[in-house]
Amino acid sequence: KKGPAAILFSDIRKFTSISEGMNPQEVVDFLNTYFNDMIEVVYRHGGTIDKIVGDEIMVLYGTPVFTRDYCDRAVRTALDMLDQLEAFNEVRAMQGSEAVGIGIGIHQGEVVYGSIGSPRRMDFTAIGDAVNTASRLERLTRKLSSHIVISEQVYGALSKKTLREIEATDYGLASVRGKAEKFHIYGIRRRKK
Repeated sequence: KKGPAAILFSDIRKFTSISEGMNPQEVVDFLNTYFNDMIEVVYRHGGTIDKIVGDEIMVLYGTPVFTRDYCDRAVRTALDMLDQLEAFNEVRAMQGSEAVGIGIGIHQGEVVYGSIGSPRRMDFTAIGDAVNTASRLERLTRKLSSHIVISEQVYGALSKKTLREIEATDYGLASVRGKAEKFHIYGIRRRKK
């Protein structure tokens, strides 16, 4: 099937170096606690977990269940994930562990979605150019001062209510690996109350 979607990618920054100081069971416990916190945020906003690979989460909004405000939901998820990360890091600080950071990229566009695999192993997933672009935007957070980077397509689809709640940094046109055309991107954060 085809349909419009907002795609969110989230990745733990410097996960390899963080995990090097842990034994395998500590890595599993760390990831399970982290994912438990983040997945609760995703579900609160009606997202669909597409996949978890290592320390990365891919989430869909608007597909397979359509909602008109799918870009708003994706952006609100990203903001709430950062809030949840603060609480996660407070617990880590009490345990004497270093804080972790995450990067989040969000793009929207048409995707092809459904069960992909073989009769012995099928997984629901979405594929397409929009998915690849969202993943590339997440990688751009490592070079920029924003934890959340969204495309112009997402920014332009946000409701007035959401726009009032965020502060956006216009990064202009940016090169995205694997794409000939440049993308207009924004870094966002929650507006201070």
